[in-house]
Amino acid sequence: MSFIINEEGKLTNAKVIRGVETSLDKEALRVINGLKDWSPGMAGGKAVKVSYTIPIQFALDGKKENKS
Repeated sequence: MSFIINEEGKLTNAKVIRGVETSLDKEALRVINGLKDWSPGMAGGKAVKVSYTIPIQFALDGKKENKS
């Protein structure tokens, strides 16, 4: 996932960098877009935009349904 924290600490421009499957990609976006505001980056005493790229991993429980 990639996103920007703007000068007000708001998360913007969230996007999937390397998708897995459509429903998992949508869930990752939902989680990232639901994050609370951050503290903005600071440079020279001024708030600045900061770009982040973070990994998100999904773990499945390994159970299989018997669909017979």
